[in-house]
Amino acid sequence: MNLALKDIRHGLFRFALTCFGLGLLMTVVLAMIGIYNGLVSDALAVVKAGVAETGAVNYQNVEAPHAGRTLRLYSVVDKARRQIGLFLGILLSVSAVGSPLSSTR
Repeated sequence: MNLALKDIRHGLFRFALTCFGLGLLMTVVLAMIGIYNGLVSDALAVVKAGVAETGAVNYQNVEAPHAGRTLRLYSVVDKARRQIGLFLGILLSVSAVGSPLSSTR
């Protein structure tokens, strides 16, 4: 204990600076722990709430100019037609250019 007191008396500024640095370090550590706990609790609250609003929306009475056809839900048949058309277009373009897998060397 005598040696520690002699060391503090000899380098008082160095001791004070070390104490200040350790205080700042502990402050940052406690702040980071608090931020992490807050993020975890918010994430768990969102997951535990788990109630999605799945109500139907009436698009006929919407007065926005862009709400007409852009918000229309496509049927399964429309989606299938678009996918088949895309697939056929890819096939035609590959057959016209040539297969990238076949080599003609």
